[in-house]
Amino acid sequence: MTDKIKSILSGLAATPIVLIMTIGLAEASGLNPHFLLVSVIITNIIGIIINRKSSNFYNLEIGIITLFYSFHETIGIESGSFHSFIIFAVPAVIFSILSFLPIKYIPIPKRLVAILAFGFSVLIIFKQLPIAFEYTSPEGEFQFIEEGQSNFPSSSPRNWIQLVLALSISIIALLGRRFNKGVIALILATCTAVGIGYVLDYNTDPLYVEMLQFNQSFQLDWTFNSETIMASLELAFYLSIIMLMSFWMNFAILNKEQKDYQGAIKKSLRTVGLGNLFSGLFGLMPSNISLKDSLSIKAYGGSAWLGKLPILLVLLLIGLWGIPNLNIPLFAFAGVFIYIGILLFLQSWQLLRELHWLDYLFAIIIGIAFLSIGYIYSFQLALIYAFVFHFITRNKQNKSGSVGS
Repeated sequence: MTDKIKSILSGLAATPIVLIMTIGLAEASGLNPHFLLVSVIITNIIGIIINRKSSNFYNLEIGIITLFYSFHETIGIESGSFHSFIIFAVPAVIFSILSFLPIKYIPIPKRLVAILAFGFSVLIIFKQLPIAFEYTSPEGEFQFIEEGQSNFPSSSPRNWIQLVLALSISIIALLGRRFNKGVIALILATCTAVGIGYVLDYNTDPLYVEMLQFNQSFQLDWTFNSETIMASLELAFYLSIIMLMSFWMNFAILNKEQKDYQGAIKKSLRTVGLGNLFSGLFGLMPSNISLKDSLSIKAYGGSAWLGKLPILLVLLLIGLWGIPNLNIPLFAFAGVFIYIGILLFLQSWQLLRELHWLDYLFAIIIGIAFLSIGYIYSFQLALIYAFVFHFITRNKQNKSGSVGS
């Protein structure tokens, strides 16, 4: 009973993070936010039905949004268009087919998981530090998923106090974790930091001024154009590769202790595939496993599927009645994300201790690459390193075996 209550509370505590990421991604992609909200709800309901043993939260993936944003003008991606549906449906069908094929999926080696976890931890922490220091955005734009516009020479004491308050959330949570009270310490530290922010008038502009409601009908525009359809198919297959890469590395990090790896990955592939397919039918953006959101739930101590229920309920209520302008200081969100990044760093360091000293070196190199060239290319670098290391060590073992015989 205690685990169930903890999972429900963890989902409730993680809801603001999930919501702010969804709104931020909606603004970044230029699509109607409530369409994305429906996509999150649909995919998570399917996730609960298919895989009730998992607490992984299926939500929007930043890399996919970035890809869509890059091709927005050339392809004309928009909710409800036939070309958008093609881009949604192709990876959805591929994911679904893969989940039913009698394929034995190869688990990602520990050294690759360790490097990826380290890279993600560096990325999360360094992306959130500028936001913790200062949050400024051009009027009408929502920049939470990007770095804040920080100007250290003209900084004020307010900026440094915000940074200290954000870091205090992580520090207090880590101290509480030391005494097996990490969840309580994290919640108390966050509430205290938010309270101090209100007292000092550090609250930011409202997260979203307009009401986030189901106030627009789903209008499907399936105008046929062979040239654009071919371009959409080309982009869809490219997107499928990116989604599979993202899926594989995020799954490995979130399920590194998963015993039933084969069964879990098949259910997860099915969830993402069917979730995207149903979302695409309604002209919605696709969903994929989101590392941050799953880690945010687990950071609050959630481990069961019940952690998804309060998130779904809150998102549904917001979709029906709108989102209140709570005016919560964004440095508090940054502090929680930094804590999640630190947890990921500690997990990666634990794995690295079991491996070769070269893994430490490449973890740092590829971790820096996460910041400069992006996580898709960094994943490829980590994959190449793990393959080369495995190839060299296997040859050494074969040579030593032949000499011994």
